[in-house]
Order: sequence, then structure tokens, then C-alpha cells
Amino acid sequence: MNRTKVRIIKNENDRLDVKVVLKEDHVEGSAADLTYIRRMPISMLKVNKKYQRLLDMKWAQEIADNFNPDLVAVIQVSYRDGKFWIIDGQHTKKAIELKFNDPDYPVICKVYTGLTEKDESELFYLFNKCKKKMASASMLKAQAFCGEAEVTSFLQHTRDAGFIIDPEKSVNCKYGIAAAKKALNCFRVLQADGYDRMLHLLRDTWDGERWSLTLKMLGGMAALLSTYADEMDDKVFINQLRSVTEAQIVKEAGKFCDESVGAAYAAGLVKLYNKGLRSGKLRQAKLFSN
Repeated sequence: MNRTKVRIIKNENDRLDVKVVLKEDHVEGSAADLTYIRRMPISMLKVNKKYQRLLDMKWAQEIADNFNPDLVAVIQVSYRDGKFWIIDGQHTKKAIELKFNDPDYPVICKVYTGLTEKDESELFYLFNKCKKKMASASMLKAQAFCGEAEVTSFLQHTRDAGFIIDPEKSVNCKYGIAAAKKALNCFRVLQADGYDRMLHLLRDTWDGERWSLTLKMLGGMAALLSTYADEMDDKVFINQLRSVTEAQIVKEAGKFCDESVGAAYAAGLVKLYNKGLRSGKLRQAKLFSN
């Protein structure tokens, strides 16, 4: 087991600093001679524009506007040629500068020594390649646990209708909604009663088949119901579309390729709903005027 050595030191600004150094001079497989954790002023960190991505000021400003010290990640730094070069974390650096305008603001860094510029660029690539975006279902689960009212209500309505949004259960099955973020957007657009209606239609028409719960289908259903909420007859919808296949809906939606995906799918559903009806047809022009 690796043991560590902790030293309390004074930095160049005569402030107390904590330095944790691994006793081993080298970790097998690492390109660095030595790694350690250090707190240092933000102004000491340099950015090598030769391999770093272009700074996104909008992103940095968003981090600054929503700054939470508990969420600041450890900045990965290379000590080379007497300077500390950021490997990963330049947007964190810029956000802190925008937020505090204090060159002495302290940040926690993991420092690598003995790296070449090429080593740094490879690490930068690997850090960003390995970052995995959190799945929408996992994000919603965390929000619900924290007591976020809208998400808690959304998940409860989804469960009550017999559908599944859960990262620990398979969504590659009937009634499993993989497009969790889109479903939440439908909940917001349609409100609770409209969302319940949409799920009941999906369940009673296509029995929760996976293809009927894709992002495109959810968007189409939301557009359909928000446009024809009081005009559409749910029993007619079920009878007209229960035998319709995914391929047929895709084909009809493809005829409206100039529209947004949600509107195109809604238009395809309207055409299939109207097919063979003598009365009670939905006026397709209303969908596009909205």
C-alpha cells in the first residue's frame, strides 16, 4: 500500500499550504517522475495553447455564475521548466478568475513532475476522452433523492402509468423509457394531466414497445397533444394507430422533412389518424401554424 507524507509549508505569499507527496519516486506505468497534491494560487497556473482546446468563455462564465466551491475539481498540472502548466482544468481557472478577480485564490492541484510537453498533450487527450457524461436517468434519480419536486412528480407519474425510468433496471424492454430527458420535457410542456394522457395512449396503442418510446416518438406525441388537446379523440387514436408499425410512422414523418423532428412525427401521426375517417379529422395546417 502506498504511504504518504504530509508537510505544512509556507508558500511564496507567506500563506500556510498543505503538500501531500507520494513516497514512491515513480508509479509503475506513469509517465511522471513524481506526483503530489498541492494547493496554490490560481495565478501560478499557465495554459499551453499548443494542445489545449479553445477557451469557451460562455462555458467559463456559466461555471462562474453558478460557482460552488464543493464542485471545483482538482486541476491537473504539470511542473515543467519552472512553471505549472494546466493539463486539465483551464475552464475552472478562468471561471475562478471571473468570479473572484483574485490572483491569490487557492485551488487544489494534482502536480506531475518530469513530463514532457508531448506527455502533457497525451494526458489532456486521455482525461477528456475518458470523461463519461452522466446518463439522464441517473441524473434524475439523484435529483429525486435530493427532493427536487418537479422531478419527483415526473417520475411518480411515469411509474403510475406503468413505465420505467431507472438506470438500475433495463430500459431495453417494453415500457422502458431510455429518452428520460425528453420525457421530462414532455412532462413540462404537457403538464401532469397531458403527460398522463400521452403515456396512456402509448401504452394502450402500442403496448409500451421500445420503438414507440424513442426521443422522436415522444417529441411527436407531445407536439400532437399540445396542438390538438381538445380535438383529438383518444379512442379513435388507439383504433386508428394500434396496427400501425414504426416503419409506417417513419415513412409518413419523412414527408415533412422541412419541419422539426417533433412536428414531422406529429404530422405523420395526424395523417395516420385521419386515414379513412369521414368526420372528426384533425386539421394538419394547425400543427404547422403553431
